[in-house]
Formats: sequence, structure tokens, C-alpha cells
Amino acid sequence: ARPAKKPVVDYFFDEDEEKARNNRGPIRKQQKEAEAQLTSEDQMVRCSGALTMLMLRDQVGWFRYPVDPEEVPDYREHISMPMDFSTLRRKLDHGEYADHNAFAEDVRRVYVNAVKYNWKPDHQCHIAAKDGLSEFESLFQRILTVESTPMPPPQSRKRYGVSSAASEDGGKKARNKQLDSNSQHSDPRVRALADYLYSLGGSADLVDGWYTKTEVRKEGSTAGTCDTYFFAPSGKRFRSKAE
Repeated sequence: ARPAKKPVVDYFFDEDEEKARNNRGPIRKQQKEAEAQLTSEDQMVRCSGALTMLMLRDQVGWFRYPVDPEEVPDYREHISMPMDFSTLRRKLDHGEYADHNAFAEDVRRVYVNAVKYNWKPDHQCHIAAKDGLSEFESLFQRILTVESTPMPPPQSRKRYGVSSAASEDGGKKARNKQLDSNSQHSDPRVRALADYLYSLGGSADLVDGWYTKTEVRKEGSTAGTCDTYFFAPSGKRFRSKAE
């Protein structure tokens, strides 16, 4: 666990950045462009829009640039994998992320690192990080929602005494029923779970009433990290699709 001491040097906001923020015209233009990106068919373009929205938030100065080790000499003693928005932008623009999940992992790391190092709940950076993480999770749902994950076609099986036309018609009806059932799940992660079950030969009905929740660990050496759980209607929770 992090020792109970105040950081040697706190971060400070960039005054020029704050002055630039007062010019609302360019900000509104960037927000409009980011909103357009969030509706793109390209998932990584949607990620770029989400990152822009985060970088336009107030108090982004905490997270925009890498932490200077000369100003905060003990930072790497507590944070093993630093991350910041300028590094995120560079990696995204150079196509270094394999998919949206890899991008999301780095975004969450920015906020988790901030909460872990500035561990006091009333610290301004701690508060800003939790607010930013909450905003990102909302944006990430938009990234997932626009995506339309194709479901695999039903496996064809030969049946004795049943014509191929009748078998094909039955397969179409079963698939339509499956699609109707899967559309009932409003949570993108639950929809993905339903797709996963269907790909294994199961039914999307098995996860009716399920939901997901992201929780921040509050104690121990992993305090500040996040876990996302699947919850069944009975209240039982699971940590992965396979589980």
C-alpha cells in the first residue's frame, strides 16, 4: 500500500491552457467534431472522438502530459506504468492500439494512476480522476453501442426425413428469434455476452435480466484499479464472459 504521506510536489494547471479554454468558440468546434467522430462506423475513429471529449474537460491539466520525475521524484516508486493523454493521442494517431479495448485500458490507467498516487479522497486530482473515469465509461458505452457485432450463422445439420429447404427455413426462423432475443439486452457488454453464448451454441435468453457494473478497488496495494463484473438476476457476479 502507498505510505501515508503527502506527495513531494503537487501538479499545477497550465495557465496558458486555462486562458485558451476561455475562448469557447474553438472548444465548441472541437466538441462538435468529436461528437461526429463518435458516430463513425470506424471504431478507432470513435475512440479518437472520445479522447478529444476527455481532453476538453475542465481540469484536464492533471492528465495531459507525463509526470516530470524531477518535480515528483517518488512517482515511479508507486506508479509502475505511467500514462497520460498526450501519449494516448500519439499512440492512437500512429495506430499502435490493436482495438478499442487496448485503448480503453490506457485511458483507465491514466485515471487509476492518479487515484493511486493522490490517494486522499479530498485531493483535487483524486476527485478529478474519479469524475473523468466516470465520464469515460459513459463515452465507452457509446463506442460499443455504435458497433454492430455480426452474429455467426447457425450451423447446418443434416436431418433425415427433412428436406433441405425446410431445414434452411427452420434455421432462418431460429436465427430471427435469436436476433429478437439479443436485441432485448440494452447493455453492450451483456449483448456481447449473448453473442458469445450464441457462438458456443447457447441461447441469448440465458442472460436475460443480466447487467454489468464497474467497481473501483478501495483498499490494498491495488487500490484505485477497476474491475467490471457481470451480475445475474440472482445477484451472483462473474468477472469474465467465459466464467
